[in-house]
Amino acid sequence: MSIQQDRLTALIKFTQQTLLMGKTPITSISQHTSFVRLEEQLQNLPGVKLNQDVESVDETWLSIERLHASPAPLPESHLLRLWIEFPQKFNDAPGLKERILTSILLEAGVIFPDITPAQTKTRSDIDLLTLLEEGLELPSETETETETETETETETETETETETKYTVLNTFFDKATIKKELNNYIERSWKPWLEQEKQIRQSIKLYSDLFLLTKELQGNLADAKLELVWGVGIALWNQTDARAIKYPVLTQSVEISLDKNTMALSVRPNLSPVKLETEIFSSTENPNLVTLIETSKSFFESEDLVFNPFNSSTYAPILRSAAMLLDSSGKCWADQTTNDSIEGRKLPKATDSFEPPRVYRRVIYLSQAAIPDRVKLS
Repeated sequence: MSIQQDRLTALIKFTQQTLLMGKTPITSISQHTSFVRLEEQLQNLPGVKLNQDVESVDETWLSIERLHASPAPLPESHLLRLWIEFPQKFNDAPGLKERILTSILLEAGVIFPDITPAQTKTRSDIDLLTLLEEGLELPSETETETETETETETETETETETETKYTVLNTFFDKATIKKELNNYIERSWKPWLEQEKQIRQSIKLYSDLFLLTKELQGNLADAKLELVWGVGIALWNQTDARAIKYPVLTQSVEISLDKNTMALSVRPNLSPVKLETEIFSSTENPNLVTLIETSKSFFESEDLVFNPFNSSTYAPILRSAAMLLDSSGKCWADQTTNDSIEGRKLPKATDSFEPPRVYRRVIYLSQAAIPDRVKLS
């Protein structure tokens, strides 16, 4: 039997075993709904570091510090602090209260223009001053005490009214100043804080998702066996049956560890071998798939090779082989561009031909995926 016949027989067996799994292979990363992150989603996030401890045995591909959310800074203006109102959603701009207690403004030292010094004098003070000016006889102590008691009761009633009286913003005498101070605060303090806080809360979300995932993986809460994988080289291919492929060509199973001192999370590769994701191409009935499998197996079995998603020499030859073997017009994006920035590695739209990927170097694809039965070819 010729080599071509052997490969064709192996491909037929592979297709048969895939069909026997009773499950359509996942062809898009969007089908992993539990946890998925791409490289551009992790770059420049505070507390997130990539490719740490490369020279050591305990290499870390991703580490996340445990950060905490912070409230918006308070305005410098004491008067604005009384009037400002922060919404429940942190990214909604603050506004002004419709009204506040007048007593709060008075305690803060706000002087209302409609209150004159004469209005702050008691009635007894005014009566005594009038008698002295006119040279009349002053009232007796008993009369004075009686009037004082009456005035005290009146003042108490006035204080009670003040405590329950509100000042409405629309009628507040310094409304224009308050609104101007609010606008200045939003532009100079709140917006810069918001931009930084958005990044921090993305890191917090990433940490929270991974932390919960560790519990799920350790506790075996799911019905299906789960693993966390790190993918390299995303294939984009619009097939004739209208099924689009958007999936990494290579995946490495990883594990999460928690530093009990710092509470930082680390993602490291485990001892599992790098996997060539053949299931996504099984429906194409491509005879060169077997050749790609053999090429990949031989490449990763090299004793000197240690797979690392941040070192393109440890996986680039397989991506190039995939582009050449699976489609005559396929392209490996790294050979088509010199832009190695994050922008240059973002995913383009899928084409009619196989094209692994714009995300060629340092590709980060982190996904929680159900492990299907491994289909092995002889």
